[in-house]
This record gives sequence, structure tokens and C-alpha cells, in this order.
Amino acid sequence: MNQLKTEYKRDFKNNYMLISFEDEEEADIEKYEFKMLENNYISGLMKFKLVKENEKTIFCYDITSKQSLSRILEYKPIGLEDIKKIVLGIIRAITNMERFLLGTYGLLLNTDYIYADPEGLDLALCYLPCIKEEMQSKLSDLFAQILAKIDQNDHEGVVLAYSLYQESLKDNCVFNDLLSIMNKHNKNTKKEILLKIADAEHNKEDVYESDKAKSIESKTKDRAEIFSIKSLFRMKKEKAKVNSPVQESKNSYKKKKKEESPPEEELDEENEEWLELFENSKSIERSNTYEEKDCTHTVLLSEASENKADYILKSSDNTVEDIKISYFPFIIGKQERICDYIIKSEMVSRLHLRIDKDRGEKFSIRDLNSLNGTKLEGRLLDNEEVAELSLGNEVEIADLRYVFVKV
Repeated sequence: MNQLKTEYKRDFKNNYMLISFEDEEEADIEKYEFKMLENNYISGLMKFKLVKENEKTIFCYDITSKQSLSRILEYKPIGLEDIKKIVLGIIRAITNMERFLLGTYGLLLNTDYIYADPEGLDLALCYLPCIKEEMQSKLSDLFAQILAKIDQNDHEGVVLAYSLYQESLKDNCVFNDLLSIMNKHNKNTKKEILLKIADAEHNKEDVYESDKAKSIESKTKDRAEIFSIKSLFRMKKEKAKVNSPVQESKNSYKKKKKEESPPEEELDEENEEWLELFENSKSIERSNTYEEKDCTHTVLLSEASENKADYILKSSDNTVEDIKISYFPFIIGKQERICDYIIKSEMVSRLHLRIDKDRGEKFSIRDLNSLNGTKLEGRLLDNEEVAELSLGNEVEIADLRYVFVKV
């Protein structure tokens, strides 16, 4: 296993993740993939540049305005729609990579190296050609990480995540198989919606009791299949003996790929519909992401509870309110539904900083890859830097100044 060293830096405009090898000999920069990455923008991959510093090779990735998937999963339970976005985002990136003759072995699919927009989960993957790891093992590890963070109340999300994880454990697993699983799941979801519509129609019309009983029996069976993981995998085994439409589509796609071998392959028709829906959903999310609400602060627990604030980031002027902190960890930024305190300012990043407290009275402050930075006592913190925070310290959040005090 390659030993990687990861650091974070910022310049005047951008934030970067810097990766280097403990053993410099492993940094084989003569590979053609590096030229491809440096000279082309590949949608779904992080922007990349190669840097030499003190005879050390540094692989520099632009992570401006993004957060690692591990951090997003830490603060936000993952659900059905999130899983779809993650899988389809990876497949979209790989589809674009194939146009530039980039193999999948160089993708880092650990959640620490997958970055995304926290709201829309628009992925940016890290590609490091020096890494030689099989995609199957990376996929199973990724889905295991996702399963550990799944929202257990989202039953459909649990079923889909477990199905994808089980599929990724197979030696011959390919991305088309993962798309087929999501297609089947999507059809089941549509089927349930149609059943609910049918229920409403039956309430309006007079039907024979026998027909009603037959309909109820059929619906109960369908729902049991949809919401039971055991039934789901039992159906998969039974249907594997039959040449299903999905399997026929997959076989025809593989046959076409073998016979024609064009430079850019297309996914089968059902899977292409998924990717089209994914792109449409991303454009809708982008239009909604930056909608601003009338309120300027206080979300989640701080608004819902009556907890008395023990600590305050006291504003140094009267232009903004004090930030009351009644629990830890405490995240400040402008991302609704994730941050504990919202600052509606263009200068503040979506996830800007985090304040922690240990069991004693020791505090720490961490910059969360913010664009305009966090200052402690006038010193600009590096990206992801953790520094000790003491009572009376001045904290600057972009262009806003506060003093950390106890109530």
C-alpha cells in the first residue's frame, strides 16, 4: 500500500489538497496520465497541477468551495437521494475519464479524498496515476463507509446501499451492474407510487369486494418485496435464472462494445436515462442552492432548543449579532441544515470553521477549508489547521471579528 502524506494550503484565491509520497521513488511523474490531467479539464475530477518543492514531488488538487465526503457524512446523515448522487457522480467521472484514456486504478475512492459541494453533492474525484489499486476493492470499501453513515430511518436508502455493497463484493462487478441495481430500485419506487394512485382511484369507484381483496393481496405482496432486504436478494437469485430485460440490455451493450469498439462508449438505454436524470437534477439543485432565506442565523439544535449558551463569540462591532454556543462541536458557515450557526455573507464559506471542547476546559478551532480564511489572534490558519482556542482570543471569520468569551 502506498504511503501518502496529505496537507492543505491556500493562496489568494484557491484552496488546495497537497498529496506526496513518503517514498519519492513511488512518485512516477513520467506517466502520460499526468499530462492529460494538467492539460485538460475532465468533468468529475479535481483540477490538478504538479509541483516540485525541495526535490519533493507534490500533487496539487484544487478543492476550493468543496468539502470532503467524510466531513459531509460526519455532519449530515446520508439518504437515498445522496447515494444515487454519489454513485452516478462516480460513474459520470469515469465515463469522462475514458475519453482521455485514463484507467480507473488511479481513482482515490476513500471518503477523505472525494470532495463535493455540501448541498448538491456534485462530486470532484481525486485521480493519482501512481496508485495501483483494484476498483472492486475500492468500491466495496466506499460502500462500507456509506453504510456506516446511512440514515437508518430512510428504509429505501438502506436497501439500496446494502444492495450496492453486496454487488461490489463480487469479483466481476462493473459499474453497469451498479446502475442496473439503481434502475431496479427506481422501478420499485415508481411501482409503489402507482399502487398509491390505484388506492385513491379505488376509493372513488365502486368495485366488487373480490376485486378489492385481490388488489389488496397483490399490493401487500409487492410492498413486502420492496421493503424487505431478504426478499430483494431472494428475487435477485430467482430472476438471475431468467434473461431479464435489464440483463438483455446489459448483454447487448457488452456485445456492441466488443463488436464496434468506438472511442467513447455509451451506456445502455436504461442507464443513460439515469445519467440524464442525474444531470437534470444537478441543474435544478444548483438553481436552488444559493437561494437565501430571510433569517441570517441560528439553525438546527440552537434554534430548536432552549439551551442556555455557556460561551459566546462576541461581535467586535454592532453590525452583526453575537454567536451563542451552547454545545460542541459547533460549526459556523452559511450552509443550511449542516451548520449550527448561519452567517449570511458572501465572504463566509458554506462550512467555514468548527469549534470543539474536550472534557476539560480546553477548546480548539479548526478552519474547514474556507475560501477567505479564519484568523486566530491575527494569524491566518492554514486549511484544516487545528489550533488551541482560549477565552479572550480574537477570532476573525472572513471579514467579521469576534472575541471568544464565557457567559
